[in-house]
Amino acid sequence: MAATTDPAIVRISPAGIRNAARFRVRWSDREQHPLVETASRVVSEASAALIGAERDGVRVDGLFHYGAVDLDPGLLVVWILLSGKPDEQLPEWMPVIAGQPDPACPIDWWLVELREDIEQRFLEARWPRPREITVLANSAHRVDAAGRSYFAG
Repeated sequence: MAATTDPAIVRISPAGIRNAARFRVRWSDREQHPLVETASRVVSEASAALIGAERDGVRVDGLFHYGAVDLDPGLLVVWILLSGKPDEQLPEWMPVIAGQPDPACPIDWWLVELREDIEQRFLEARWPRPREITVLANSAHRVDAAGRSYFAG
């Protein structure tokens, strides 16, 4: 095989092809992996129940999720987006960890309650290892202003 200088052409060794094949997910474009469907359903139900909840002038403005749960359900990330106060008074990239409130965040106990609600919903949906879900909180305005690039780092 002739060498190429075209960077769009990638050569993979036969061993690399065999290794990559182990991780291939065999779902059609029209059919989602069952865990992806479950995560979407659970977060949709949690959104219906939690959006609008308010504590100390801070309101749940949105919930969404992402993560390669088809590879590992432990990769699920659920975001709680908040509004009601200026961005400087709302958490930024804050992990919400059960039993470990952040003393710098006056609404952290409430966020922990929201996390527990989300975990319970995943537990009831028979999610593998629901306590390992990553839950983060941030300002809805901050995220909306930056768009998808906000999560690119």
